[in-house]
Amino acid sequence: LWQLMKGLKKYRGPGKGKRPVMRCMLIIMEQLLHHVSDIDDLIIWAAVLTAWHFMMRSSEYSAKLTRGQFDLDRVVRVCDVAFFRKGKRTTDYARADEVQITFGKTKTTGGGEVRSHFAAGHHLCVVRALAALFLRRPMKNLKAPLFSWSKNSTRAGAGVRYADILRVVKAAAQAAGQDPTEYASHSLRKGGASQYLISGQCSLEEVRIIGRWKSYKAMEVYIDEAAKDLTRGKQWRVCRGYEDPAIALRKPPRERDFLRWQVRKQVSKIKAQVLSR
Repeated sequence: LWQLMKGLKKYRGPGKGKRPVMRCMLIIMEQLLHHVSDIDDLIIWAAVLTAWHFMMRSSEYSAKLTRGQFDLDRVVRVCDVAFFRKGKRTTDYARADEVQITFGKTKTTGGGEVRSHFAAGHHLCVVRALAALFLRRPMKNLKAPLFSWSKNSTRAGAGVRYADILRVVKAAAQAAGQDPTEYASHSLRKGGASQYLISGQCSLEEVRIIGRWKSYKAMEVYIDEAAKDLTRGKQWRVCRGYEDPAIALRKPPRERDFLRWQVRKQVSKIKAQVLSR
């Protein structure tokens, strides 16, 4: 049955992937969320920016289990976040210039990866958003999920749910004149990877490391829509002869003598079996 299902999936071809959340949609989300006056909206806003800038999987920041519960093996907790100022750890969140996150278990690793972002002096800065969250809400339970609801919250679930992220992403897509059905929570991970790549400030390898993809093949679908911008500014150099002469050097492939010997040996064995019958 599984072989049949895999065959049908291969016959139909790959499904249509979700579109990335780009910078303009983040600006719309900020306008949709009352994060200055509503602590729960601030939690959602911080979750959105953290997921986008750190290229996170939904289970790492949202409550995806039944009844809006967190997967505590995977979700980022309060104790997994550290603020720094000039390289030294600090609890003066308002003056922090760096935030570090230590990730839990993922589908490819056992966890423990540390990633950082430095303050950008911008309203879309993840350091600013997380600092505002730590300043406005007490973080007494260090083992609690980072984006759990405040004590007096009337929101459903234990914290920011998959449905909450989905709702704000689709609302931003609608406001931007896009088809909301083409966006989901994973659009944040895809958007962060695409935006950092086409900014020209991050290489493919750097994006892969930041997003914790195991291989380039695994991340292809995430940066596909940004691929068109990879040649930006490159034609100028190509047309003017900026080249490496060694790139055209290529030696002939090694003869596969051993493999051919194995094939001849196997053919001889099959012939002997056929003749003996």
